Amino acid sequence: MADQRKSEDPFLGSLQKLDDELTCPVCSDHFTEPKVLPCLHFYCKTCIADLIKRAKGRPFTCPECRRETNAEEDNPDNLPTAFFVNRMEELFSVMKKAERKDSVTCESCRSQLPAADFCHDCSKYICTDCAKAHRQMWLLSSHSVVSIDSLRSTISKNPPEKLQVFSREVKCSKHKDEPLKLYCHDCSKLVCRDCIVIDHKDHEYAFVIDAAPLCKAEIQEKSESVKKITEGVKLAVISLGESRKKLSDHGIATTRAIDQAIDEIVAKLAEKRREMKEKASRIVGEAEEKIAAQEKNAQLAVGELVSLQEFMSRSLETETDQEILSLKKQVSDQVERVGELYSDADRKFPLPELPELVVKCGERVNQAIETELSVAQRELEKEVAVVASFGKDEPGEPYDEVVDAIPLSATLINPTNILNREEECMPPWGHTKAPQLREAIWDSIPSGEGEPIRGHKRYQKDKGGPIGVSLRSGIWPEKNEETKNKKAVRWGQ
Repeated sequence: MADQRKSEDPFLGSLQKLDDELTCPVCSDHFTEPKVLPCLHFYCKTCIADLIKRAKGRPFTCPECRRETNAEEDNPDNLPTAFFVNRMEELFSVMKKAERKDSVTCESCRSQLPAADFCHDCSKYICTDCAKAHRQMWLLSSHSVVSIDSLRSTISKNPPEKLQVFSREVKCSKHKDEPLKLYCHDCSKLVCRDCIVIDHKDHEYAFVIDAAPLCKAEIQEKSESVKKITEGVKLAVISLGESRKKLSDHGIATTRAIDQAIDEIVAKLAEKRREMKEKASRIVGEAEEKIAAQEKNAQLAVGELVSLQEFMSRSLETETDQEILSLKKQVSDQVERVGELYSDADRKFPLPELPELVVKCGERVNQAIETELSVAQRELEKEVAVVASFGKDEPGEPYDEVVDAIPLSATLINPTNILNREEECMPPWGHTKAPQLREAIWDSIPSGEGEPIRGHKRYQKDKGGPIGVSLRSGIWPEKNEETKNKKAVRWGQ
């Protein structure tokens, strides 16, 4: 509800705004004896004294801009007083009383009558009798007296700092009640008549009314200079923002290109894995067939030998002498035959070198993987070099700087020349990405006039791209045998 009233009543809104502006950021109370630092920020004198104390002899830091400040002789009294803040404090006091106008009593007499008007010269609320006295007395007739409603209206329609009617004569803090009517040029400070006689006797000084116009003219001139500097810095901020965005866009494009390259390499490795697994399965299958055949032959031999042994044992146990003698030749021939066939079982049924086979298979797999990974790594290096070398003096060299002193918006490069040179060193599968990279580069690289190369007037005129100037301000080297050889050595071609 209170916030709604402030938004509806301009006077209450101005009062709240002034209350916020008069709050010290250090102590969060209204300013008391405000002093101005060299950085032009101001704080309470006691707050500055506390900052000096905590700095322990070192320069203290401004709480707002973080600029280091040396208080002369570690004494905040040596800092200039923020008189304009004191004036705003006085205005705030007047506005607070005007907020509750029905309860304000006369500050000029002892009648305790309700105040009806306000005297700017006395800076006091006055009753109707005192207002009448102001109009009738010669000494007070020149005072500016307005009604409280008129005062509220004036305050509501004007920013507080522009209400010059509340400006009062500043008094000297050293010589009480002495107005600061003089300005010492040697010390650059306001002084009173007594200060001139005692502390500034031989200094050059002038009356405030004479020195102020010269000071205002000087400040106006410096303000114009600062304005130009500000415009330049604002342009720098805009350029840096554009450069940051373009750098981010290039980073995203580079990341996508790297992802695409790695995805292709991973796909190739997956295909290689499938081929190698098929080959390994085929080798193992062939070996298993050989072992199975050997095993079958050995089992048949065992059956034949066991049968012969059983026959001879049975003959010795059951047959007569005549029967044994009648079969002697057949038995001897059979024993001789199996002896010739199976006496050297290791030779007849050689065991395959299974450990050696496994080792050789593992070695072949490892060798194939290492070879494939090495090829993939070289291809990835080429792919990254193609992307990362756009705008660099030497393609393939690693980035040692991300942002140069030259803004990206002020550079002009020739992506056609870059791609033509890089395509010579691409692997066969890399050529499929060249058109995509070419399109991405035309649309993303600045022409130097805030537009992409594709739309640049020099591109439209030449149809071959503008003269290539790299991001590091060097001309791209002409294509020659030495350059080609250097690339071949760099990328292993």
